[in-house]
Amino acid sequence: MDGASIREIRRSQGMTQEKFAEAVGTSRFMVNRWEAGIHRPNLESLKKIARATGKTLREVVDEVAGG
Repeated sequence: MDGASIREIRRSQGMTQEKFAEAVGTSRFMVNRWEAGIHRPNLESLKKIARATGKTLREVVDEVAGG
């Protein structure tokens, strides 16, 4: 799982880490950890990312998994 993909998804929406965290229902700290590759978003977080970005869960999983 590539943290840069999470960053790209966030940036493609024109969101700061703080705004993305609010939209996903997590902290800016956790978004930073995802983007740094220290932690991985769990399935529930991936679903929230999909909802926040207007993507399907499959699209988000494919982007984050590098596929």
